[in-house]
Amino acid sequence: MIYLRILRLCVFILFLELLLVRLLSTEVSVLAYLQNSILVSCFLGLGMGLIAPKPKDNPSDALKPLAVILLLISVPFVREGARGSALGLSIFHDFLVWNEMTTPGILGGVTFAVLSLLIVFSILALCWGAMVPLGAELGRLFATTPERLKAYSADIFGSLLGVLIFTSLAYFSLEPVWWIVVLVALALLQPSCRAPRSLSLLALLLGFAVLGKLTDDSDITVWTPYQKLQFAALGDGGEWKVTVNNSGYQQIQNNSAQYSIPRAERSIQHYNLPSRLAYPPRRALVVGAGTGNDVAGLLAHSDADIKAVDIDPVLLRLGRQLHPEAPYANPRVHAVENDARAIFLNDPPKTYDLIVFGLLDSHTTPNLSNARLDNFVYTREALQAAKHLLTDDGILCLIFQLQRPYVAARIRNLLEQTFGQQPLVFNVPGSEYGWGGTAFVVGDQARLQKNIESDPLLRGHLERYSVAFDESTRQIPITTDNWPYLYIEKPSVPTLFFALGAMFLILWLVSSRQRYGYFIAPDLGKPDEVAFVMLGVSFSLVQVFSINKASILFGSTWFVNSAVISGILIMILFSNVVAAWLRPSYLFSGIIVVILTAGLGLLPLSPLLEYPMAQRALLAGLISGLPLFFSGILFATAFERAGDPGRALGANLFGAMLGGILQLVTFRWGIASTIYLAALFYLCATIFGTYGRSSLERRSLSSGADV
Repeated sequence: MIYLRILRLCVFILFLELLLVRLLSTEVSVLAYLQNSILVSCFLGLGMGLIAPKPKDNPSDALKPLAVILLLISVPFVREGARGSALGLSIFHDFLVWNEMTTPGILGGVTFAVLSLLIVFSILALCWGAMVPLGAELGRLFATTPERLKAYSADIFGSLLGVLIFTSLAYFSLEPVWWIVVLVALALLQPSCRAPRSLSLLALLLGFAVLGKLTDDSDITVWTPYQKLQFAALGDGGEWKVTVNNSGYQQIQNNSAQYSIPRAERSIQHYNLPSRLAYPPRRALVVGAGTGNDVAGLLAHSDADIKAVDIDPVLLRLGRQLHPEAPYANPRVHAVENDARAIFLNDPPKTYDLIVFGLLDSHTTPNLSNARLDNFVYTREALQAAKHLLTDDGILCLIFQLQRPYVAARIRNLLEQTFGQQPLVFNVPGSEYGWGGTAFVVGDQARLQKNIESDPLLRGHLERYSVAFDESTRQIPITTDNWPYLYIEKPSVPTLFFALGAMFLILWLVSSRQRYGYFIAPDLGKPDEVAFVMLGVSFSLVQVFSINKASILFGSTWFVNSAVISGILIMILFSNVVAAWLRPSYLFSGIIVVILTAGLGLLPLSPLLEYPMAQRALLAGLISGLPLFFSGILFATAFERAGDPGRALGANLFGAMLGGILQLVTFRWGIASTIYLAALFYLCATIFGTYGRSSLERRSLSSGADV
């Protein structure tokens, strides 16, 4: 049955897309910085396959580039080279790359940058190559379907299943070997993948996945719902090195011997600092608690009740199992799996007299928007919410690993504007007792001053390691929920992303020439086809806006992203039903979409934070879902009358690719700019679609055809 074949193929396509996004962004960290680059290359490949399918295209051809990808990240020395490619991008100084490399002069830096970009281009080309034959097969299936809306609904339902299957694997922390097992099972549902050659390729995929697992030299490796964690034991003291997405992250410390020293004689170290500043803390909140070092330090230095928060449940679980001081087993500790921003928004005001930010950063964690996982924790609105949780004599201690001076100045400016006071800023040198960083401290000045004056060691440390800022740093713009880009120096599109745009253009040109001998693109001379491009651009921009806003309302988690995408797909299915039932006017639907989309940008969502979680989710879904519902009707109406459904879907995917590139405007004008840009493209889609329909009717009437 044709509709079942479409459904099975789309399950495979969406599952493969998400697998590539997560696997490659983790193992090749440069792709975690270039957010959505994998998705954009997949859209390009699918779109080209849909617009210009070739008779020899076979879905099993997708397995060959996929096998190459898995081979590259399974062979240890190749994998390490690809991982190191991110360091070459540190030459782009307007965008922070974690663990910047030191190069021998400008020539060395340019050489490493070029090599890094070549690695990125090669991976994007492989992703493109995997998607082209799948797009071609989907186009052929649509060309033979008798009911387009029914076929499109099968497409969307299959996509929804693909998202849910991959999210389920992430929920149970299953590692990539199991992802490949599921992918192979989905491939075997495709008739073309059961030939002997295809079965050999599928066996290779499984073999490379097993090879990747066998060449992992860590003592413990866990793929959590958010990141890849690796633990390596350090000696006999119960300490562990923790690596996240193949980058140094933290170390499980055993500081119990240090704590036997009387308080007055202890040195100032990372994990005993907050309790000395807020001595004696009564109730503390630790966000970014990780495996428990900050919590262990508070337990050893105070009698405070502690709420420990981390977004990753596996970090908390392994902290319970591995930390030699067992901080999470203490009855004074309440560990919570959640996003820090969600805690700031939902806990009662004036609850804590100490809030600790425990090296909370996520430089290489993949995400489905162009904001990093931790971006919405360090905004004006987030810190205002954290401020409301402090008691009148409360202290906030934020310790951060800094690599650029402008990040330090931005955090200083944020705290100064939020709390109305100049924060204490001083360095905390790393040692065997902790990694250290730069501390920013604000709160009740009388309490701070009293504790500093009564603690000679603390006072001496502040005098020795105090950080001074040049007056010009006050011009560094602060981060907000609309512009949350902590690691970008100023509102502008980073140079690195112009290089990425050039790579996509080259890939488009070279792949067109290689595969077809001519440039493949939607026919801009056909208004209907232009309308599908515009609809794809708008949809991509609305999706980015929705994911970012959901991160503010519910926390920036993988499951929030999955829920948003799944909700969008469900809304499209509902739109298809209504479009088939009511047959609404294309022009009317387009006008409604433009009004609702523009209104979504004007409507503040912050009042929703006052409602309980269930009501907040319902109201947010209704508000953001209405534009998507009517845009679904608009697409369904246009798709049903399209001359070539394959080309229509291809044009739409080209638009989604362009929308993925256009979302870079958020770096310059903020997240709200995406929704206004989407409204503009919806308006253009309405105009072109209406004009195309009128032209078709005129041509049909002149030829005597029935429209």
